[in-house]
Amino acid sequence: MYLSIKSASNMWPVNNAAEQVEVLRWLSWNNCHWAPAVGPFYFEHIVKKAFNAGPPDRQSLNSSIPDLMKYGKLLNDHLANRTFVTCDRLTIADFQLASMATDWREAEMPLEAFSHILRWIDRLMQIPAWAAPWPTR
Repeated sequence: MYLSIKSASNMWPVNNAAEQVEVLRWLSWNNCHWAPAVGPFYFEHIVKKAFNAGPPDRQSLNSSIPDLMKYGKLLNDHLANRTFVTCDRLTIADFQLASMATDWREAEMPLEAFSHILRWIDRLMQIPAWAAPWPTR
């Protein structure tokens, strides 16, 4: 929010209270439901690999599948007729919700059945700063 305000970006709707509520709604939903559902997959396959913390414990992920499917269906249905999560444009809610889900293939998240989520992620991947956010060395 701070960076959006400082850069005069409408990714955080400074002058529209109704849009602020919608963005906050999806940020909160992410924190309470989506991130806990995708997080274990991201940790086991992405974080552990990055820190050489051993192989993924795929068996431990079995208990995470029901929540991933439950919340994946909700997000997928929400995105059915939308390009972005809220406000009919790119907002910080999109970035928050996609932060771990973007790596769904490598993280072995079972998202194949959620075509609207995959379309949304593919669209985000067309944004150069999203597709390659890290400086090269």
